[in-house]
Amino acid sequence: SEDGKVIIWDWKVKKQRSKINFEDAVSTISIHPKLAEIVVGTAGGRLETWSLAKGTLLHQITESGPLISSTGYDRNGSRIISALGDGTVEIWENGVSLHLKTFSGHERIVESLDFSSNNKFLISSSSDKSVRIWDLKTNITVYNYDIGNHRVQDLRFAPGSQQFATAGTDSSVIIWDAKDGSRVRTLKFHKGKINALSYHPEDSVLLSAGSDRKWVLWDLVSGKSLLSHKGHTSQILAASFSPDGKRFATAGSDLFIKIWEYPQGEELGKLKGHKKPVTTLAFSPDGKLLASGSQDHQIFLWRLEPEISKTPFRKLEGHSYIVTQVFFSIAGKALISISKDKTMRLWEVKSGKMLRILHGDSTPLVAAALSPDGKLIALSNLTNDITILTFPTDIPELQDDTGDVSASGETDNSASLQTSESDSDASDKYGIDLENLKEMEKLPMTAEELRAYAVTETDDLSTVQYEMRQRLNLLLKTKDTCLHAAEMEKLALKILVIVPDDLAAYHALVKTSILKQDFATLSLFVSSGYFAELDQELYDYISILEVRNIFDNLRFELFDQSFVRQGNKQKIKLANCKGNPLSVSLSGISRNLRYPVEFLKNINSIPRLIDLREYMNLPQKEFQDRMFAETERILGSRTPHPTSYLPKTPEERSEKVPVGILNLNLEKAQTWKNDGMASFSLRKVGGQWQSYQTDRDNRIVMHLPAGSYSLKVAGVLRKTFFLIAGTKLDLSID
Repeated sequence: SEDGKVIIWDWKVKKQRSKINFEDAVSTISIHPKLAEIVVGTAGGRLETWSLAKGTLLHQITESGPLISSTGYDRNGSRIISALGDGTVEIWENGVSLHLKTFSGHERIVESLDFSSNNKFLISSSSDKSVRIWDLKTNITVYNYDIGNHRVQDLRFAPGSQQFATAGTDSSVIIWDAKDGSRVRTLKFHKGKINALSYHPEDSVLLSAGSDRKWVLWDLVSGKSLLSHKGHTSQILAASFSPDGKRFATAGSDLFIKIWEYPQGEELGKLKGHKKPVTTLAFSPDGKLLASGSQDHQIFLWRLEPEISKTPFRKLEGHSYIVTQVFFSIAGKALISISKDKTMRLWEVKSGKMLRILHGDSTPLVAAALSPDGKLIALSNLTNDITILTFPTDIPELQDDTGDVSASGETDNSASLQTSESDSDASDKYGIDLENLKEMEKLPMTAEELRAYAVTETDDLSTVQYEMRQRLNLLLKTKDTCLHAAEMEKLALKILVIVPDDLAAYHALVKTSILKQDFATLSLFVSSGYFAELDQELYDYISILEVRNIFDNLRFELFDQSFVRQGNKQKIKLANCKGNPLSVSLSGISRNLRYPVEFLKNINSIPRLIDLREYMNLPQKEFQDRMFAETERILGSRTPHPTSYLPKTPEERSEKVPVGILNLNLEKAQTWKNDGMASFSLRKVGGQWQSYQTDRDNRIVMHLPAGSYSLKVAGVLRKTFFLIAGTKLDLSID
């Protein structure tokens, strides 16, 4: 029921046998066709199986995520199929859990992963500007490195795991000591971001490739480039050495895959088949096959021996969006793929058949790695966590060879190219009406899906957009906001419509907001800027470190109230364009209107999701009313504004939102704290969980719409409360 209770009754004697309590409303239940077992789905995304006889938990399949609107067993009870509120359909092996553990610690998305050669450690890089090494036995971070402005695109453990390499957007490759985090060597050659790295399996050589269309072979002893070549006509997105080190492959936005001889760098073959940029490459363990994944949603298998095939002999079709990574199993009989369609899939190499979906997620999958012993898979998505899965051991014996291939390299159709199951097959197999599940597809796409679909390659940037950003760079270089305020604001707003995470555009809006003393929008721009990025190939008016310091200073000195709570007086002094000093103060709304992390991430990810013009030059109360309504819209429907949308004018008035004040104290709460800031989540009845951070004294005062709320700290439900309009509620969590 909606109160989170499941009651199990003995039908014969008409008595209650047991009761199960959930934190969230129970949205769906189904009974196993053969066993005394039920599967339960909740509004908070929890999916679990329970014993009817004992009323005990059998298996937790998912802990949280989108609303589970429908779930059921297949006819044999061996699989569970569930439909989510975001339109996703997931299939799970009943009783087979691949989830082993979750690593938490990064503050932003984890973008690269790799295992050490001894299977003891995992390394991860994140857009929070850190690299972490995790002990797989103790599950703790053993090293945490601050990498500063070196935004990592790819990272790899060196053979032996004493060092690791990172490739950055700053055009450099850095070799690090894995024990103390010191920089061993910085390799400079590329012009532009570096997208891919691969260590030679035997020699002290590293392969790098990037947006300058070049690949480079580095001598790691001398730190000098051995060989470089402009091997593609567009940026290179993937590069990999073969297991024997005799060849390497590169691929990218020009749609070509090229095979090169090592160490001379002679081109051995050029493969083309994908219709969109190639994003990932993987050699089979014996080096005879190459797998490629692409933005065209497909995976191709190419034969490299006895000769390099010109066409793929297998096309693995089933993903519905960009394939971000592929890798072979240790035996080479299976292939694993991850995609921005939120799934990780297991394929049989010989037949091309999709064996199963190993993992279904609530957000697009970003990075993955297979341990050298083939037993573990590390996985990241658009959250900040890393999931460790065990490689499935219950799959049937896979076939060894890859079938007959004609002289032209084409697969004989009689062997049947197998893809994922059709809807009709699935309906037959699972005994579930998939037409009901397809109803979910009519819902708006989730923010994560829209973010994935909104990815824009640098090569595709329009001339107009490029010119706008160049012009903004020039205006910011002049450091004369008074003279150029109107043009800067107009340009910044136009840029953010197309590139919603442009930090320079937010910087321009911060400058103009201060000039106009519009502190409500200033708080929005400063908060949004935390999740934005500075494209250093387009903007050279400031360094990334300087602009981050500007945003941090505004965030902590203006809007963090711990300074005032310590007995200090906050004095804000400005000068107008005539040089006259001004003393101003922040209103309660500017100080205490806080933005959920999910809201900020979404507006930084999805073009046109928000029209910032609606929030400029408004009375404080109107700004607050509009922002509460916008937060509910974005986290509820996640639908961008249509192209022809006209924003509200400053004179229009929104529906009044009754507001209360929450004074939350987490000083004594048992939770991880970063520089005095503790994370917590709130959910208003009928809404979604929203994440926040306290000020630097573990406390926060915030305006919230009146109503009933639940509070989570460290992922645990700690409190439910009712916030009355016009009142202040003091809460302290021990």
